[in-house]
Amino acid sequence: MRVPFFFSIFFLCVLGGPTNLASAPPEYVQLRAQNGDLVLGEFYPTTSLGKAPTIFMLHGCGGLWRDDGTLCSRFKLWRDLFLEQGYHVFLLDSFTGRNAASQCKVKNHERVARANIERPQDVLLGLGWLKNDQ
Repeated sequence: MRVPFFFSIFFLCVLGGPTNLASAPPEYVQLRAQNGDLVLGEFYPTTSLGKAPTIFMLHGCGGLWRDDGTLCSRFKLWRDLFLEQGYHVFLLDSFTGRNAASQCKVKNHERVARANIERPQDVLLGLGWLKNDQ
């Protein structure tokens, strides 16, 4: 039953939000973790009037970027969809600032950005940036 519940919440969030077809240029963000790690991000503000929620997009073990330095197509697709719906989008890159490539073949406990430790801290850094800089 988890899958139908997840999709119902997902579609409620995506389809129930304000509709807007434009977005402003991204703001490139550099965040410094307490341990000194650099976390990079791209904040895409919506141009909708009034306050809008922010969606944090996190990548998997392969990262956000293709080998040629462009954003992976799935992230671009979702970013554009959320922006069209009137949401702010914050892409967090947990690998590039830590000088890490794909972590898919690395054991979970040996990864540079572990899902249970660094990744939640990266999101908290992003939330702190939003609170202080927006």
